[in-house]
Amino acid sequence: MPPVPQQACTCGMPGRDIEVIVVHFDNLEKITLTICLCSPAPRQLIQRGCFALAPLEPTLAVDFKVLDFVSTLFLHVAPNNTGWTDTVETFLAKQGYKLAAEGSLRKRFGNALVWYNVLQDATTCHVDQVLRIARRNAIEIDDGMDILQEFEEGDPLSSLCARQSNPPPFSNKDSLLESPQDISPP
Repeated sequence: MPPVPQQACTCGMPGRDIEVIVVHFDNLEKITLTICLCSPAPRQLIQRGCFALAPLEPTLAVDFKVLDFVSTLFLHVAPNNTGWTDTVETFLAKQGYKLAAEGSLRKRFGNALVWYNVLQDATTCHVDQVLRIARRNAIEIDDGMDILQEFEEGDPLSSLCARQSNPPPFSNKDSLLESPQDISPP
């Protein structure tokens, strides 16, 4: 994972270090983050190209490429989170990596995948709405409709964006690993 330059703290609070295990396609990587109010772990992980499996104090994150691959895979085959996570754990174990408890990745990965897809859908909807407004303004369509009101009152795109599933709640602390030493690289 490429190094990300540390940003200067703007909150004035003392930072503290947390260790996070990042799941890549072919390895697990242990990284240390210094978190504070102005530099939370999820923001730092996103800057590094991965998605935290808990919102406040994650101990595990997944590379965006892995989440994107699984999202695409589940469009073409029956979604099977248990099968996928068991396969990942078995593959990583053959590479010499071991998580604290067998099957411990399943629930956290499933929740993260749902939230990742919700954020992708929300981003796509937002961009589509901005582009639609820009196109209408560019060709100066004046049909008497307030474009913002149209989005609020039943425009199909707007209702699609508002119709997000109820993803499972994140727990504040991800307890996948008993301690940072629970992962041992080959």
